[in-house]
Amino acid sequence: MMNSSAAALDLMTTWVVFLGRESLCAAIVFSVVGTAAYLTRRRGPALQLALWSLVFVRLILPPGVSHPLSVGALVGRLTETPLRVAGNDRAAGEVFTGSVDPGSMSAEAMTTAAPTPWAAWLAVVWLIGAVSTFGLYRRRRAVFQRIAGTAKHLRKPETLELADTWRRRFRVRRAVRLVSSEASIAPFTLGVIRPVIFLPRAVVEDPRSLEPVLAHEMAHVARMDALWLSLQHILQAVYFFHPLVWISATKLNQERERLCDATVVSAGRLAARDYVGGLLNVLRLDLQGVGAPTMTARKRRIGVRIQDIIDRDGGARPRLAPAIAVTIFLGVFLLPMATGDADAIPAPDNPPEKGASEARVVEVDLQIANPLPGGRVTRSWGPGHLDPFTKKEVFHRGIDVASSLGTEVLAAAGGVVTVATESYEETPGSGTVIIVDHGNGLSTYYGHLETLEVNQGQTVAQSEVIATVGSTGKSTGPHLHFEVKKNGSTEDPALFVTEWQ
Repeated sequence: MMNSSAAALDLMTTWVVFLGRESLCAAIVFSVVGTAAYLTRRRGPALQLALWSLVFVRLILPPGVSHPLSVGALVGRLTETPLRVAGNDRAAGEVFTGSVDPGSMSAEAMTTAAPTPWAAWLAVVWLIGAVSTFGLYRRRRAVFQRIAGTAKHLRKPETLELADTWRRRFRVRRAVRLVSSEASIAPFTLGVIRPVIFLPRAVVEDPRSLEPVLAHEMAHVARMDALWLSLQHILQAVYFFHPLVWISATKLNQERERLCDATVVSAGRLAARDYVGGLLNVLRLDLQGVGAPTMTARKRRIGVRIQDIIDRDGGARPRLAPAIAVTIFLGVFLLPMATGDADAIPAPDNPPEKGASEARVVEVDLQIANPLPGGRVTRSWGPGHLDPFTKKEVFHRGIDVASSLGTEVLAAAGGVVTVATESYEETPGSGTVIIVDHGNGLSTYYGHLETLEVNQGQTVAQSEVIATVGSTGKSTGPHLHFEVKKNGSTEDPALFVTEWQ
């Protein structure tokens, strides 16, 4: 049985490899998104923002997400190669086809090797980096909160009326509080439910800057950018080590500003030249701005923003729905990276003839117990199965029984455990595996397990707990892959288990 330290080390290994696997998937998405963003750079900030968001969406998706038309399934079909399997697991001459690319595997699948101490060190380094990065964001936010908390409420009727005008124009139903102080900090917005807009005194006292800045910040409030930025910062902290995540974050920040610019100008109240003039006036104040969306930006980006504003003068308000629809359409195919289930293999050249299973019923001399009582059979044994990912006819060598993660798996019959490993070389795609020899040429095989509750060489009794249900290896979800071998030949488990007959 696995002790607590081994379980902790295994958890660290799983987490480190999960981060690495997700980072690899994000890099693939980044390359595609970067190309799409470049080709559509003239289509406006709404589409650009939606495209760059795909990189962050990929970082929070489960590793095993896939469907037949996804990029992961396509890669699996293009890279799959015949692999002849030796030993007792497959009959001689049978061929297993599968892709072993990282994108096809779940986080558990990539931890089939025995846990190693380096994972613990990497996990500690990651924890320090993630906590430090998140702490940096919190400290920056605390600075803004302190400035807004000590600032005075703006009560000038003209300013409040101007803010209310833009609030109604952008259909903001929440009350928005305006505050100001002498701090030399760029305008910023805090809060989602009770938003606060901070305006430095220099901006409030400049009639040319006040309305453009106020309108821009109100656009941030309308779009709830404070919320999206907070979620972005959390993911940046988790993947602080990934340079492409930081590049994507920079792109998102840039497109948020452009989208707010377009929203203000398209409202029709401010002319593009007046809005640009207010923007330039704020830049001349040389105000500081860290972390939150602000009117200031790097000088090399200002030219792009100004040109966008001038080009949009009199244009329609940015339409988010079409941009989101296009991005969802792209994401449905791009984001899923898994290729499928390792238990499906191509149909053999000489499949068993119809009625062969029935002919072997008389040879069954042992009724074995259901290894997963209460489970649901999702795939039976034999030929004629259509793989949902490759669309090819496959021969399934066992029975799949679905159940919740961690459900106890029982020994189908008494015997000796000949294999109990998280890395079974004969079938690496099956994840954690147990094989029990019951004597008289009969053995049972249990794949995709989560934890091992027995050791190799241990004698077990029928219905004794030997493992728990998992999703290790090439698996699309928690289930048990169960096989029965009789004198070296894989047989239909339903011939041996009464409930499945």
